[in-house]
Amino acid sequence: MFVLFVLFPLVSAFDYSIILEEKSPINQPIYHFPYSYELLTNFQSNFNLTNNNRDLILTKTIDRDAWCAQNICSCDHCSFLLELFSNDNKTVPIFSSINITITDLNDHACQFLDIQTNISLSESIQIGHRFPIARAIDADSGINGQLSFKLLENEDYFELNIINLSVNEYAIYGILKHALDRELKEKYNLLIEAVDHGLKQVRSSRMNVTVWILDENDNAPKFNQTEYSIQSLPEDTQVGTQLLTISATDIDKGLNSLIHYSIVQPPDISSFPFAIDSSTGVVSLRSPLDYETVRSYRFLIRASDSGLPQSLYTDTWLSISIADVNDCPVEITFIPNRRFQYENQTIFIYENTEIKNLTIGYIRLFDQDSIPTKLSVSLMTLDSKLQQEYELIPSSQINSYILIAKKGIYDREIQREVHLRFVATDTLLTSISDLKIRLLDLNDNPSEFPSNPMKFSIEELANYHMVEHPTENSQIVLGYLNATDPDEGENAMNRYELEPNSYVKIDSNTGRLTLIQPLDREQISRIQLKAKAINIAEPKWETEVQVEIEVLDINDNIPQCLSPMQQISVEENSSTTNSLVQINATDADLGVNGTINYSIRLNSSWPFEINSKTGEIYSRQIFDYESNWKTFFIIVDLEDEGFPIKNQNKNACQLIVNIEDINDNSPQLTDDSQTRIFLDLQRSPFLNEIILFNATDLDSGDNGKVKYSLLDNDSNSLFRLY
Repeated sequence: MFVLFVLFPLVSAFDYSIILEEKSPINQPIYHFPYSYELLTNFQSNFNLTNNNRDLILTKTIDRDAWCAQNICSCDHCSFLLELFSNDNKTVPIFSSINITITDLNDHACQFLDIQTNISLSESIQIGHRFPIARAIDADSGINGQLSFKLLENEDYFELNIINLSVNEYAIYGILKHALDRELKEKYNLLIEAVDHGLKQVRSSRMNVTVWILDENDNAPKFNQTEYSIQSLPEDTQVGTQLLTISATDIDKGLNSLIHYSIVQPPDISSFPFAIDSSTGVVSLRSPLDYETVRSYRFLIRASDSGLPQSLYTDTWLSISIADVNDCPVEITFIPNRRFQYENQTIFIYENTEIKNLTIGYIRLFDQDSIPTKLSVSLMTLDSKLQQEYELIPSSQINSYILIAKKGIYDREIQREVHLRFVATDTLLTSISDLKIRLLDLNDNPSEFPSNPMKFSIEELANYHMVEHPTENSQIVLGYLNATDPDEGENAMNRYELEPNSYVKIDSNTGRLTLIQPLDREQISRIQLKAKAINIAEPKWETEVQVEIEVLDINDNIPQCLSPMQQISVEENSSTTNSLVQINATDADLGVNGTINYSIRLNSSWPFEINSKTGEIYSRQIFDYESNWKTFFIIVDLEDEGFPIKNQNKNACQLIVNIEDINDNSPQLTDDSQTRIFLDLQRSPFLNEIILFNATDLDSGDNGKVKYSLLDNDSNSLFRLY
């Protein structure tokens, strides 16, 4: 969202002022404020606040003359502003400024520069000829930097010509007063004294130069004007632009009149923005200008001829003033509400802080350009889903605003950070400053388990040979009660508790569940316990959870016969459709571990077979008692389907099958000839036996006993059978 505010003009008023002498002592109060302030700007990092931020002190010694030389402040009037901010008013901040003027101290004597220690003059040079000797400068300002010069030797032949280059800088020339004759005197010593005009203390310096009398190159170049200047050069002038042409002439001939141009000792050649063509005298821009850094330049241009044995030269001043253009974007300063921590463009606010026109901080706009402009600022939110509404409200001070949260909630678990952007403009240039609101966590959420119940599983350990009192290394980890908390840091840390039991224990710090004794699924198949996670930080939220531990089966049990020895009787001629008997066995394991396969061991000629799944035994053929086998001994092997297969061929059931006889055979005469009997009637009556029948029956017992009878047995029968 965007919020655009009414534009206000920038003003330059200040609330306090102080005049301070350079090199004043440091760490001593220089001004006492009625409020507690903070420094928004600190000129050259020279100031600080003490005594509850009410006393302004110097932290570094101020050298006004050095600042003047570096164009940090004006040599004529060195003053600057410090921007201040006070929150004593608890409701709205107070923005103030103090104007500090630095006065000069007469702490410098004259300094001679570009000294021509050995000067050569032609003996035919005309009286009144002027020649350069040196430059002189006093780094002080005002009358402390004003100098007077005096020639102390050979004043009959020479006099001084002083040109005032600036308030405290001079060009020293010598003027010939008397004709020279090299044959009479070849050398003259010139002792020059410079004295400043200081009131409290006068400082002086001397220099000595030697004038040698020659016969050549007796004219120095002359400029076509005494001083050059460029007024209001725009600071955005392109590098390489030719600014003006310096021109000088020399009335000598040949090499003595060939002129070369140069800039005399710029302050810092690496950052000095101007250059001159040595042949043409064209001055051009070699690096960008910045009005906000340096507002004017004044430097010497030298024209030198190519005369031999010594070159003659003349200097002139070039002054350039820089014109400001609107090239500085608006500076956006954010001052946080003191109740909140602030660092690196980030303000820290605790979640659940009440939002009802909550003051987040203050915005101050500043434009370094000197051109009066109207400043405005708008507010943008960079988050797609924002839980709060923000607004910038103009304060009672110009170019100052209050950032408030109008309504909404601060919930770190919903939104950890809020990203705001301030966009400021001076109608031409735009600047951006971002502010991050980071929500600090409160312990306002209990922990949560991934599920309830928390389910774990472990194989039964009856055969794992855990020691009776296991060490840490022999304990088996079931898993972790990994409760999560949407809070962060210590607020999200838990300790864990588990109800007392003899099977499982818990690490209170990590929630790790470990087995403390072997388990046998055949004795206990499921363990149900109650546990809870407890926040370490207040208010120590508790979250309960049900813990279910399923004991998984392993193949640790042997199939068992319900009847190790079983005996059955089967009638001969029984049907082969039905089973003879079912072998009953059990396995205490589960699933495939408890699924039993049956097999039989017997004589390969015996007619038995078994259903491997049900244990039912069948006969492949009908039994005949009268055959050779009447009793069978069968071994039934039991084998489960688990892995590994346990005890194959070591556990078996025994079965005895007895074949019972049934009366399935008729008596048979042993002699088929007895079926016919021939009687001799001549021999009647028959009082003795006629025939003795002999019959047999293959059946056994009573079924094999034979009884004889006549089918026709009435009283009138002729026969009788015993």
